[in-house]
Amino acid sequence: NYACTLDDDYLLEIYTDSLEGDEEEMITGILQCETHAEQGSCESEQLHECSWDATDGCNLAFDYSSLFAEDDSIMGQYMVAMAECALLQDQATCSSDTKCIWDIDDDTGMLSCGASESFLQDLMLNDPDIVAAMSTCPTLESYQQCDVDENCDWESGYCSMSTRMLLDEESLMATIVSCSDHADQAGCHSAADCEWNAADNECGTNSLLIMDLMFGKNSTVGKVMTMESECNTLSDETACASNADCEWGLDDETGLYECGVLGDAMMATMFANDETCESNIQAYSDAYSACEALTVA
Repeated sequence: NYACTLDDDYLLEIYTDSLEGDEEEMITGILQCETHAEQGSCESEQLHECSWDATDGCNLAFDYSSLFAEDDSIMGQYMVAMAECALLQDQATCSSDTKCIWDIDDDTGMLSCGASESFLQDLMLNDPDIVAAMSTCPTLESYQQCDVDENCDWESGYCSMSTRMLLDEESLMATIVSCSDHADQAGCHSAADCEWNAADNECGTNSLLIMDLMFGKNSTVGKVMTMESECNTLSDETACASNADCEWGLDDETGLYECGVLGDAMMATMFANDETCESNIQAYSDAYSACEALTVA
């Protein structure tokens, strides 16, 4: 027998109705982009910026330039350019922007638009302090000489300009660089704004920090992502059961048992600030029960 179950999109639709502002726009965009099964319709979507990937299909092209908008450092300006260029999906539009370049992406192996190295070089050459450090640091021939100059770093027997010159120490970009310096899980966990990515075996920036910057402190999306992250790190059934917000079960996509967020816990979080929380949860529960009662022989 084939079991009838509730469509996951139904929960997302109820959830979207309870959101406002940037959170609502993002979730609505994600849902809309995912409806496109072909590259042509994906890239011609009118209401939202969608991008096509040969492996992942159609997804929302998120503009993350706002994360670095207040960062006036060299890398802050360069990250804004990277975000803006990434939204340009054809060669002609990309090439018409002087800060962008149409080239093969090292990660995907596909042609895409990105910020050019020449744009970064121009930013650096327009800063007299950076130009001075680029000239002075290589002339310092010993570690002692190099270490005295705060604008220089000694590495592999050579003195060169410190990457700190390109960063605002209080910025998100500085946090990203700092987290990437942690080569092991223990060091990564010891840093407040970092989290360990087990799949890629590397240290990255805490996803909740990114959510806070995108949507403000304690956003619903951020809370849900935090719950998912905490549950996903629990690798066995006993550890999973020790967290009241998690449940051990079979993943439909991978066919493997893993720890995920308990449905009731997720819904309570998703609708925590919604005046119609109780009725939304009841509507979902009723629809779920109705679908479960239907079977096809």
